[in-house]
Amino acid sequence: MEKVEEKKKVTNTETEVLEMPENKLSKEDIEKAIIEQFAQEENVENVLTKSVIIKAVPTFVITPVEVENEAYVVIAAPLVGRHVYIPLEPKEIAEVAQELFGFSTKDTDFTKQIRDYFLSFRIKVEYSDGLDSDGKKLTIPIDAQGNEIFDKRYVEDIIAYRICLKSNKVAVTPNEVAEAREEGESNFIAYLYDNEKDKIAQRQLLLHERQANIDFIRYTEDDKTKELNWLARIILRGVPLPDGKVFVPSKVRGDINGMLKEDKQLILSELKSKHPTAFSRLIRDPNLEMRALLEQLIEIGTIVRDGNVVKYGERILGGSTEEALDEIKKPVNSNLIVELKAAARLK
Repeated sequence: MEKVEEKKKVTNTETEVLEMPENKLSKEDIEKAIIEQFAQEENVENVLTKSVIIKAVPTFVITPVEVENEAYVVIAAPLVGRHVYIPLEPKEIAEVAQELFGFSTKDTDFTKQIRDYFLSFRIKVEYSDGLDSDGKKLTIPIDAQGNEIFDKRYVEDIIAYRICLKSNKVAVTPNEVAEAREEGESNFIAYLYDNEKDKIAQRQLLLHERQANIDFIRYTEDDKTKELNWLARIILRGVPLPDGKVFVPSKVRGDINGMLKEDKQLILSELKSKHPTAFSRLIRDPNLEMRALLEQLIEIGTIVRDGNVVKYGERILGGSTEEALDEIKKPVNSNLIVELKAAARLK
């Protein structure tokens, strides 16, 4: 009998716990609230991003591990002329001014405050921040096409990224560091590692290298003696590169007229190996013959290059090599071409 009563008591207790007050929200209200919550979360998270790592350039100086682990480089906002580089557009600054800088666009000394902020801005990049990678990781927002866009939630990373892109102390790719070292002119203290861009750049470089190898074989055949001479002459004078530098061969120097065929091929080979894109672009230059003729006439003094200005006697052909080539090629100057070719044959 006692057991039965005890069981009944427990049952009553359970019944009391289950008695909950009715929810005043309707089913429609609950569904609406859930949808709004998901929409808010989606707005926050639904932004495409990519990872870019700023890596310090190795110094190749042997140091103890404990010292190397504490080592870092510092990247500052570069100067543009006499003014510090401002990596944000005016509308972007207005969007983050109070939150990021701590002052308003309405302040009377707003311009000075912005300038002072970026004058003192520093990016510290450690040599190691983990087992898998080194450097400083940035998260950069992008659109569906992969183009970089502005989003104030990532403003600090955007600022650091844009400063690195502008700085002449930071290479855009690891390959740029390697090329600068080969030429003995590396001033880079860091480089950007953008995995997606790096993959694209590597694929493009591979294609250019393959094409350059094909072009090299084609232009070093026995029936391409004239073209080989043109190319060697132009390369010896220096080939402009996209970064504003000029490639000049280091393995072979001297007068093209007394040079062996093998030496001319070596000149082409050095440009092909170090700058395959520039090599293939030069070979496909529609003005190749006229460019070589111009360089030959400059060598013998028939044409003078005074700074950038190219002159033939008292006649100014152009303010640059490209302008001079355009002038020489004009149909009205057909007699001039004959005259210049005759002058080259006399030497």
